[in-house]
Amino acid sequence: MQRNRRDQKGSTSRTAERRQERERQRRRQRLLVVAIAIIVLAVFFVFALILANQPSEAPIPEAALTRYEGISTSRTTEGYPRLGDPDAPVQVSEYSSFGCPGCKLFHDEAIDAIVERVRSGNMAFIYVPLWQRSGAAVANTQGAARAAVCAAEQNAFWTLHDAFFEWQSVYGNQAFTNSRIITGIEAIGLDRGEYDACIGSGRPEEVLNRAQQQASALINFVGTPTIAINGVVPVDSEGNPYTATSDILAAIDNAIATAARRQQPESTAEGTPEATEEADEETTPEATTADDEEAIPEATEAIAVDDEEATPEATESAD
Repeated sequence: MQRNRRDQKGSTSRTAERRQERERQRRRQRLLVVAIAIIVLAVFFVFALILANQPSEAPIPEAALTRYEGISTSRTTEGYPRLGDPDAPVQVSEYSSFGCPGCKLFHDEAIDAIVERVRSGNMAFIYVPLWQRSGAAVANTQGAARAAVCAAEQNAFWTLHDAFFEWQSVYGNQAFTNSRIITGIEAIGLDRGEYDACIGSGRPEEVLNRAQQQASALINFVGTPTIAINGVVPVDSEGNPYTATSDILAAIDNAIATAARRQQPESTAEGTPEATEEADEETTPEATTADDEEAIPEATEAIAVDDEEATPEATESAD
């Protein structure tokens, strides 16, 4: 009996030891897996960091270098980039994002026509920068929008604006990596110190938040891109906002023509009195004086000569 008990105790002890050993092996395996995962993540992080710091291609479209020559550029009081005369009678605002495919399409179809109208002095074009907060849009559109705001501070927004839309179609989700943006802003000649100071400040976020609030409050805002003319989104006969580029350009032309008609009566009112005064001062008095002083006396003298020369001869003949 005692021997059996001793055997049972020994068997129980060996079983407990085996369990402990298996538990120690499982712990070692878990630690090994965790260590491997940490190493993999560290390698991936280092690799990503190296890639992020490598210069990326950032081509600037040739058209962007000359498209805006001779046109005044400025910023609105909200900090939005503006192209053209701030006092132009027609102010066209585009609520847009650099990662939005529809915004790129509108840019490609309309930018030259818009620039042509801006050059005429009849309108100004304002870019209201937004960015995608969700969905499968191009990555880092917030970074692109922030960079654009800081480029506007150095009066270089519009060239970068064209480049960003070009990159969207060329590089897809890698269009707005930090390295590409940095290469781009250096390519267009921005002062890097001023740019970094702007990015590190809160100014870009202030502009972007203001733009988002303004877009949310805009009647008939339907997402990006949305066009507003003098603060009003143009709509069709059924109240639907225009989305086709041709319809938007037609609405802009209509606004320009309406502004021109409103200015026309003022020009007529200013011109008519001047024309009347010139006619009164230059034509009527001089013509009257000339008739009184030159024409009438000559006719009188001619009659007198006839009286002196013709009348005596007629008298003598009669005698």
